[in-house]
Amino acid sequence: MKNSTAREIYDFDQDLYILFNPWNADDQTYMEDCTLLQEYVLNDVGKVWVGPIKTTRGKPWFFGQFDAVVLPACMFMLDRANMPFHQ
Repeated sequence: MKNSTAREIYDFDQDLYILFNPWNADDQTYMEDCTLLQEYVLNDVGKVWVGPIKTTRGKPWFFGQFDAVVLPACMFMLDRANMPFHQ
């Protein structure tokens, strides 16, 4: 069943979250460069770029991805968006 596209839908009594691991070489999200891991995965603060094309500026931003409210908020938005399942 390795190349199968068949899917099964199960109802669980508890929420199930599938997390990706950019440190694991077998994961599709793997990032070999530790500097990139620090920048894109572990930084809790950074900048967002705002403004028109010729006068953009960086605005300090707190990403907060490690706060307890982030996962439920993301799951709520994905649920409301009716995102389709993907392999």
